[in-house]
Amino acid sequence: MNEVVLSSRFPELLSDAIDPMLILRGEDVIDCNQAALDFFKFTCRRECLTKRPWDLSPTYQPDGLLSLEKGWQKIMACYQHGKQRFLWLHRDMQQLLHWVEVTIVKISHGDSSYIHATIRDVVKTQTDKDSQSTEEEGTQLYQIDNGYREQLDLVNPYIQLLHEHKKVIDASSIVSKTSPKGIITYVNKNFCETSGYHERELIGQSHNIIRHPDMDTAVFKDLWRTIACGKIWQGVIKNRKKNGDTYLVKSTIAPIFNDSGRIAEYIAIRQDVTEFTKQKLVIEQQTIDPITKAKNYSTLLSDMSSELQCHIAIIDIPDLEVIQNAYDIKEYYRVFARVASQLASLLPVEATLYRHSGRSFAVLMPNTIPFNDFIRLCLEWQNELEERDIETANNLFSLTFYIGLAQWMPDADLLSRARMALVGGDELNQKLSVFTQGSNIHSRLLSTIDWTNRLKSAVTGNGIVIFGQKIVNQQHDYYSTEVLMRYFDPDKQHYVSPIEFLGYAKRSKVYPSLSRVVIEKAFEYFASKQQRFSINLSKADISDRFTANLILSLLDKYQLGKNVIIELVESENYELDDQKFADFLVKLKAHQCQIAIDDFGSGYSNFEYLTRLPVDIIKIDGSLIKQIATNQKHQVIVNTIVTFCHSLGIKVVAEYVANEQVLDKVKEFGVDMYQGYHFHQPERLH
Repeated sequence: MNEVVLSSRFPELLSDAIDPMLILRGEDVIDCNQAALDFFKFTCRRECLTKRPWDLSPTYQPDGLLSLEKGWQKIMACYQHGKQRFLWLHRDMQQLLHWVEVTIVKISHGDSSYIHATIRDVVKTQTDKDSQSTEEEGTQLYQIDNGYREQLDLVNPYIQLLHEHKKVIDASSIVSKTSPKGIITYVNKNFCETSGYHERELIGQSHNIIRHPDMDTAVFKDLWRTIACGKIWQGVIKNRKKNGDTYLVKSTIAPIFNDSGRIAEYIAIRQDVTEFTKQKLVIEQQTIDPITKAKNYSTLLSDMSSELQCHIAIIDIPDLEVIQNAYDIKEYYRVFARVASQLASLLPVEATLYRHSGRSFAVLMPNTIPFNDFIRLCLEWQNELEERDIETANNLFSLTFYIGLAQWMPDADLLSRARMALVGGDELNQKLSVFTQGSNIHSRLLSTIDWTNRLKSAVTGNGIVIFGQKIVNQQHDYYSTEVLMRYFDPDKQHYVSPIEFLGYAKRSKVYPSLSRVVIEKAFEYFASKQQRFSINLSKADISDRFTANLILSLLDKYQLGKNVIIELVESENYELDDQKFADFLVKLKAHQCQIAIDDFGSGYSNFEYLTRLPVDIIKIDGSLIKQIATNQKHQVIVNTIVTFCHSLGIKVVAEYVANEQVLDKVKEFGVDMYQGYHFHQPERLH
């Protein structure tokens, strides 16, 4: 009820205003004019009175401040200093954004203080209706200046509010009046403050006093031709301050007619858009990649989420990644920039170039260009680019380019499709590839996505469990347990071997998380068992500092080093001269861990591992053990491995011992320990 009463106090302050205006008490909107209802797309005044200024804004302003925080700052400053003017980003009820200049002025009514807010759209091009409104505003300002002071009756509160209204209009604009010959007859305080001139320096002069030499004379010819015909002129003018600084104003210049219908004077109402123009330039710069000068990845995503109908090509240059790792970062930037420049020079005007990643670009081509023509163009670009070397001050680079293309289709994720085409081309050793819906790479990538989602859920939801398979000595007594990873499928209610998902896990970068879960669960389980156990580590595990540090911290925490066997996968091709790898093994041995080489004998076995690494155990690959009872070549290989290892003091484990015949044969060759279904099938440990 209180808001309704207050709303009725301000009709003469708001009724004739052409700009959107709000009356605030504290943070609450208590009144507004029809222009504000139209601007914000309100259906009724009551709807406006339920809002606060930041309710009519996005969460953040472009400078990064919360709209709520910045709004409060401006309101408090206005109550303290009397006036504030600033740029603001508003959002109407239809979720459309508007750049506006806001002027807020503290006004008094009775014993209370309020804020009068005037909103001016500084971006939107004015329609004829707006022009008419501006003409009325100019006439209004003229009338206020020449008539209100004589008519003010401070006893009448409505007249007092009209005087406050005049102050708001004067505070929100840079205003001047001239004679029909262009001689300045009036300037307001904002004009003086903005230009740097005193009023006495301006009165009697033409506007040439603030004219910037960069302004085209044709603009002023058009201006005078328009207003001399009795029409309103609007445009942005570049002016020069007294100190030589530049400022930009969005100007509306209107003729004022006397009773006989002749032009008596001209009134100009301006808004300083210098800061807005600078911010607009900053926003534009934020869409450009500073290195390549192409549009950046964020802009690519934004453009693709719009209604643009475009084919897409991703142009990948793997050599850039090599250059980034091998050369100074500035050299990498120089090469990247030159590639972008060469590529941009080849594109037709219809195409748009974007930086896609640290080694790739994207090109959008309107689908008005036939897709087959786009493919042909990409082939031409590829050939042209590979024929050109990239030259810098000290180096000459010959680069290889790979292109993945996707044709525009409604509701299709074209960026993903182009990436799929790149992956498929890489697997097939093709330098240019086109996405097709039924391709194997599509189904493989879909499987990767599916497994990635399942494994991520499993990591956080206890879906990764550990199994164990026992290893026994020659007397068939327990020696240790190899810890094995399993994924529990909640839909099928069974455990899945990593052979089905490990490849997907590594491609999707989920593998390190899986590995760390298994390691932690293994230590937790065996901490109370005081039994020997082994964990498989890949080259990726040891290279991952988080995984490597986790193992060392768990060894410190549980003090289980003498019971831990670290199995290194022989097929991983470890770099023996890698100092980090060597340091990690030294730390493991310092904790009394045993080192084992797993799958020894698979493919090309590197016997150098046995002489250069602190190996305690080797596990002969199952491919040699499965048929050892009947395959003489396998018998010779296994016998050689056992003899060589025993001569170095290394124990030997035979994997895949599935029956008595296999067991008898590995015993014959002196194998120290056995692992396989003949003794124990893997079972869940926790």
